[in-house]
Amino acid sequence: MHTKILTPPDSEEEREILDLLLAAVGGNTAPQVGEASDSTSLPLCNPAPSIVFAGQSFCFTGKFNSGTRDWCQKSVESRGGVSAGSVTKKLSYLVIGDLGSRDWLHSTHGTKILKAVEYRDRGAPLAIVSEQHWFERLS
Repeated sequence: MHTKILTPPDSEEEREILDLLLAAVGGNTAPQVGEASDSTSLPLCNPAPSIVFAGQSFCFTGKFNSGTRDWCQKSVESRGGVSAGSVTKKLSYLVIGDLGSRDWLHSTHGTKILKAVEYRDRGAPLAIVSEQHWFERLS
């Protein structure tokens, strides 16, 4: 009979496991800035898509490091995009703020994210992107 000895994970494996867990639960650095939690990264499109503003619709959920929700909406509109208040099958992008919202149904996501994932899984061409990815395309 051959006995296999299990070895503990090395530091790289530990980091990968930790990164996966933090992505699943949204980390938890937000309490340091007075918010409930960080948002989850699991529903994000991977790889992140290119972002086109002109003629495309954007909905925002969560709280944003880059500015208020009103500022985010105006940033889209000034580039020819349309700001949407809810998730529909025709939505182009759902932008998830880096910080979770105390109003979300779950600690790391809310109903907008759930609805967007459902539409995307049914074939709607809806992109779910992070605040950071969206913000980097503003310039």
